[in-house]
Amino acid sequence: MLGGWVEPVGGPRRARCESEQGLRGPEPSVIVRHTILIAAAVLGLVCWGVQAGQATATIGISARVDPFAEWAVSEAPTSLTTITEGQSLHIAKTLTLFANTDVSLTLAPHVNGGALTADDGEALQTVGSLTGDVASADVGNVYRIRHVPGRGAYEVVLDVRATLPAGMAIHSATSTTSVQHAGQNHQQADATFEVNASAQDSPALKTYRCGYSITVSW
Repeated sequence: MLGGWVEPVGGPRRARCESEQGLRGPEPSVIVRHTILIAAAVLGLVCWGVQAGQATATIGISARVDPFAEWAVSEAPTSLTTITEGQSLHIAKTLTLFANTDVSLTLAPHVNGGALTADDGEALQTVGSLTGDVASADVGNVYRIRHVPGRGAYEVVLDVRATLPAGMAIHSATSTTSVQHAGQNHQQADATFEVNASAQDSPALKTYRCGYSITVSW
């Protein structure tokens, strides 16, 4: 009742409890309900005003999404297609990056310094690079992706090229990719490659491994 006093149900003791709760502040759910009720009341007043005056009203709602970028879910080991031309080996691994802003991608050697290296220490001359929806690398193996409004997924292709010793033949190639979160606004994708090869006159396989990390920032 407006302008009067009504003793709370349960007597003074319950009133004290409710007063103590009031000192702690309302629960989050209460705040949310009050906010919704206030918003509904404002909207109701606007609609009532439109009906009363028979006028047209425009209500605009705007929202802002913080910039972000993240790699797709980690993948299990996958077989890769290898392309050999003479003694040149080419392996490509496609990754998916979700982003709503311009980002920078930094490519760095991860396993065996980025060079395909066998267990006996033999290292192949190896070069890693990024292609796909990226611009050419700047100084320091830094690549750029320019965000296109309305687009959220971009392909990032990790290319690995190596030179095989004379008389070597490729039998298979696999890749394991993992995604690691490296702090706020930074995420890192690690890709590890494994290539099995043997000499043309020998059935014994030799395994070469290398890996690269791609760190995204904005």
